[in-house]
Amino acid sequence: MEESLETVERLEGLRNRAAQYFRNSQEAAGKEEYEKAGELLWGAVANYIHAIILLRENKVYHSHGSVVGCGREIAKQKRDARLLKAVEEADEMHEHYHRGSRVPSTFPDRFRDVEYALEALDRTLGEEAERWAEVHRPGVRGVKYGASD
Repeated sequence: MEESLETVERLEGLRNRAAQYFRNSQEAAGKEEYEKAGELLWGAVANYIHAIILLRENKVYHSHGSVVGCGREIAKQKRDARLLKAVEEADEMHEHYHRGSRVPSTFPDRFRDVEYALEALDRTLGEEAERWAEVHRPGVRGVKYGASD
């Protein structure tokens, strides 16, 4: 039970961090700091992916490529082409930030696409958390994760 409580705490931390990154990205976009906003969006997406991996595999991936690959795999498993595109767009925004290059003028459209990814990943996190809880915390009721909050 102690291990499951640790997982729940880590999960909540990742989800809370994703939400904070998203709020910060909105603020940066409002100031037309698009490169920063894009990097923060990637941070939100990456935290959701980390949370899903934690529940599925009880692992933490440290390489950027592994996290992107997992995001792509999640989208493919869901058969969600829009999610796949948005994960790739978030990764591209991350690359713009680290290369110091300007974000394309399509940033507002990409922001909306990544916003969709966050909603889809939140739903996926909720589904994964319910499955995880059935195995690791049977009989515990009222524990909600993801979009089911």
